[in-house]
Amino acid sequence: MDNRTKYEHPNFFLFLNLYFFFGDCETRDSDGKTKNTHFSEMLTLAKKRGIIPEAVVMDAWYSSLDNLKSIRSHGWVWVTMLRKNRIVNHNKQLNKLDISKEGIPIHLRGYGWVTVFKFTAKNGHIDYIVTN
Repeated sequence: MDNRTKYEHPNFFLFLNLYFFFGDCETRDSDGKTKNTHFSEMLTLAKKRGIIPEAVVMDAWYSSLDNLKSIRSHGWVWVTMLRKNRIVNHNKQLNKLDISKEGIPIHLRGYGWVTVFKFTAKNGHIDYIVTN
């Protein structure tokens, strides 16, 4: 038997959802908290509950530098999407980079080096997935 907590599993990913951890939480209009404050509270609550995820997976709406740094401070891996106009590599837009199928390292200003992957759907829609 290894020393994993009851929440840790090799394929466990933490999908952050405001309703999952804060289903009874009030909206910003009544509690004064932003989505990013709720996000940070969710991370802290997950760690307090003994959750040790393989990765924290979230959509681009939560990909602020503060949120990415917050996940890093817990020692966790994160996976998210970035918008095509995100500024990377010292003033270049993400969609202007030549990204191979294997992904490339990019520099997020204020965070550091991460790896980005480009996925193109059959209809031409492009998603940029990034991880630390």
